Amino acid sequence: MTTQQWARLTKDKQILNVASELSRAASLAKQNAPELVRQSIERALDLADLTIEVTRSKNFLREFLRFRGLLAASYVDLKGAGELRNLIRGLLSLDPVTYNMQLEL
Repeated sequence: MTTQQWARLTKDKQILNVASELSRAASLAKQNAPELVRQSIERALDLADLTIEVTRSKNFLREFLRFRGLLAASYVDLKGAGELRNLIRGLLSLDPVTYNMQLEL
């Protein structure tokens, strides 16, 4: 996806796309497939980087960069599905729309 295409998505859609990759990683972690978990986290990192590129809000950007740092750490030191689900919860809390969706994790 190009930066221009990503910029056309609303912030909540961007967050949900990143969360979707993390959810996939959590499911794969339960199946004990570390290489596939890494690939999903890589895709989540790519989408996170696109989000950073197109974000104009300094407040959101500051918090999202913190999330991205935790995501990168989880790539280096693979954790289980529980930690990945905690990352998803943190990510969803960054936007009022995604926070209020009360998604089943």
